[in-house]
Amino acid sequence: MAEIENLWVKCPECGTVMYVSDLQENLSVCLNCDYHFRISAKERIELIADKGTFKEQFANIISTDPLNFFDGKETY
Repeated sequence: MAEIENLWVKCPECGTVMYVSDLQENLSVCLNCDYHFRISAKERIELIADKGTFKEQFANIISTDPLNFFDGKETY
């Protein structure tokens, strides 16, 4: 049943229900209202870089918070 549930996606802007494959073919932009769905960094790189040309570097780097920022709810 999980496979069937992953076939469809609903646009949070206009409510249009569409096939995930159609959304992916349209570069994660709603077919009805042009809402841009969020995509991961990896997906963005696949869209803009030529196949086989991107080489990830410094993958083990992690961010730090040397100033200990706090927004009133949580630290960054």
